[in-house]
Amino acid sequence: MDPAESSPQWWQGVRTALTLQRRPEDRAGLLISFEGVDGSGKTTQARRLAEALRRAGWSVVLTREPGGTPLGEQFRRILLQPPPLPAAGLTPRTELLLYLADRAQHLQEVVEPALQSRQVVISDRFIDSTLAYQGVARGFGIETLIEVHQKLGLLRWPDCTILLGVDPRVGLQRKRRQAQTSGPTIPLAEWSRFEREDATFHQSVAEGYRRLAEMFPDRIVVVPADADPDAVFQRVQAALRPRFPWLLP
Repeated sequence: MDPAESSPQWWQGVRTALTLQRRPEDRAGLLISFEGVDGSGKTTQARRLAEALRRAGWSVVLTREPGGTPLGEQFRRILLQPPPLPAAGLTPRTELLLYLADRAQHLQEVVEPALQSRQVVISDRFIDSTLAYQGVARGFGIETLIEVHQKLGLLRWPDCTILLGVDPRVGLQRKRRQAQTSGPTIPLAEWSRFEREDATFHQSVAEGYRRLAEMFPDRIVVVPADADPDAVFQRVQAALRPRFPWLLP
């Protein structure tokens, strides 16, 4: 039996330790994900890291979940459109299955080919979002969803996950300000559907991320995100350099 199937937690630590000892020319690419509650700033930080790595000469694929593929973008619209559009009626089970379908397409069409081409893949949300939002906040269970990913062939852990730590109340305030200042030019108001969940839901998401950080300390790096974007990006770089000293100048 694959050790990853029998004990994903300890095997992840071993796999990460092996990964960190290898330069990109010795391995098949590098996958870095950004995670956090709504309004934590992960989209901004993912984009800034991609820009910095491209300036340093790396071939970078910047992607996101849900989305990242043409089909995935259709899933994204269904999942994130705010009420009173049809997505308001999604059941938790339907929501979970759509996220899994999105990940299956994303892995096959974008992530795995880029890694095999030895590119750096930066994903704005990945598997940990499902484990925190659907596993904890929706109540399906972290261990259950890890097992589902295993059985479906979708269990692909990032090499490193930057978890932007911010109080969910602060994150929601940021999202509201963003919506107010963006006005009619804002693209899909993707903050609205989850933003309208109650405070208990958002606290559960934050608790889910806390549990994941404890479960996978070698992979998940918690970066305080309670400062301006420039300061947070300095913290992101400081978190990555000890793990990948060859990556950033």
